[in-house]
Amino acid sequence: MYFGFRNLSVSYGKKEVLRSLDVDVPRGKVVTVIGQNGCGKSTMLKTVSKAVTPKRGEVVFCDRRLGEYAPKKLAQQIAYLSQVHESPPDIDVRTLVSYGRYPYSKFGRGLTQADADIIDRALALTGLTALQDRILSTLSGGERQRAWIAMTIAQEPEILILDEPTTYLDVSYQVEVLELVKKLNRELGITVVVITHEMAVVKQICNRVAVMENGRVVEEGEIFSVFSNPQMPITRRFIATTDGVARVKDQMSELIAPLGLKHGDLVVQFSFQGSSAGQALVSYLSRTYGIDISIIYGNVEMLDGKPLGKLITVFRGNPGDIDAALAHIDGEHVRAEVLHHAE
Repeated sequence: MYFGFRNLSVSYGKKEVLRSLDVDVPRGKVVTVIGQNGCGKSTMLKTVSKAVTPKRGEVVFCDRRLGEYAPKKLAQQIAYLSQVHESPPDIDVRTLVSYGRYPYSKFGRGLTQADADIIDRALALTGLTALQDRILSTLSGGERQRAWIAMTIAQEPEILILDEPTTYLDVSYQVEVLELVKKLNRELGITVVVITHEMAVVKQICNRVAVMENGRVVEEGEIFSVFSNPQMPITRRFIATTDGVARVKDQMSELIAPLGLKHGDLVVQFSFQGSSAGQALVSYLSRTYGIDISIIYGNVEMLDGKPLGKLITVFRGNPGDIDAALAHIDGEHVRAEVLHHAE
């Protein structure tokens, strides 16, 4: 295992907050762990910082237990940015970023030219070169978060762990920070682990997602696979928070009357995966089977570079023709689900 958590269990007194938790983080990927508040995400992170000792299991880096690494050596490999940041009130941006060089410091020696070059690079990557002399507290929320991320870049880590990186930020700053994280992964090859309770964060940046509930990972996989075919109720609820189609399905009972459905009409959801998202399927079915198809709602989004499309439609026509059309479209990359059958 490159990095991850293996059979991890943690208890506070008699209360077990992590139960045989497993998370695999492949090298070079962006992996998001999502869960509601209180599901154990923070406790999981505390096992990385060694603030909490597992009752069972282990945190693994390069096939070795984290406890086998000296603290400074580990800090050169793994950078962790907590949700809440504390710094002196008058610190400037460059000084903050320079703290990232601490794992490489030696007794009695200040920053070297090599350290200064690395700090310059971290400032440039985060777009803060022009702001390096500004006092941190005078920056916008997005600029401050970028400064803290620049500090972690100065550590030159292989792995960057971010705890709720967009919490307390306005929407525009959230996008800015997430785009920066994608850039660091793409250009530096840094493996990124993001802890969050927001599905919008997952959709924007990650390759893999692990869904936590009650101290366990209940669903894990490539983001496209999880989003296109979620298996667990908690995963479906998270997806529904950013999925217009899911919201329409939840409100189906309220939509029946305004749609003016007639006996035999079907409300059908299409799900398109990959290249099938570009198919002109609705018009083809209407022409081929002589049925009317009205679109109620639809969207297409990109997940890890792959299109995932959804449509909610009304089928109207001869029942036999409708059945033939549904049989035609139910394939590997296009799925159909009947949401309502008008009586």
